[in-house]
Amino acid sequence: MAFFKIMWSYDGFANLASSLGELKNPERNIQRATFMRITTVAVLFLLANLSFFVVVPYADMSTAGSSVAAIWGQNLFGPSGRIVVSLLIFFVVCACCEITTYSASRVGQATGESRLIVFPKFFAALNGRFGTPVNALAFNFLMTMLQMFMFSGDAFWMVMD
Repeated sequence: MAFFKIMWSYDGFANLASSLGELKNPERNIQRATFMRITTVAVLFLLANLSFFVVVPYADMSTAGSSVAAIWGQNLFGPSGRIVVSLLIFFVVCACCEITTYSASRVGQATGESRLIVFPKFFAALNGRFGTPVNALAFNFLMTMLQMFMFSGDAFWMVMD
């Protein structure tokens, strides 16, 4: 489960293709960003795991489940460290959700522009002020809400996983 969560945090690279039209000088910047960011993330991931093994005792780590980082923060910085680390993880997850929402609306817009969906003009429409695909975003939101309320209890978590 932890491996799945780690791979989900790399979802930003998967969403990159949906937003390449917004990128300035893509020929140069994609190569730079890919090499620098993947290297940076891999090094930080390895250092974080090494730090977990140094700071968190094995007995705590084996029973912690997905809260190893919070225990790490508590052991390193005291009781407030647990709260700070949990808040940082919360903000990272929110950023991943925002990126996924952004790229999903761009996919809806591109599908509408390609006329591969019903009501293509509706989905291809952009907001006049911000230039964002508001209709595709609203449709994505509606479908998400429907799925959340159609599946309840264990079925909801099965869909989420």
